[in-house]
Formats: sequence, C-alpha cells, structure tokens
Amino acid sequence: MGKLKDHQSTLAINQFNKSQVICENNSEECKIEKKKK
Repeated sequence: MGKLKDHQSTLAINQFNKSQVICENNSEECKIEKKKK
C-alpha cells in the first residue's frame, strides 16, 4: 500500500512541476490553470 501511495504522490509532484514550467513559459496558459483550481 505504501509504495502505491508514494508513486501517486510522485506523479502529482511531477504534474505540478510540469504545470509550473508551462506557467513560466506561457503566462496566458498559467492564468487558465489558476482559474481551474
């Protein structure tokens, strides 16, 4: 069980990091992402 949870949180962190990069590269896309949350 623990391993699966670790994997899921790693994926979540990776997704977050990717969205941060997109945010820096494309501020318009960043605004859309922030509105979603």
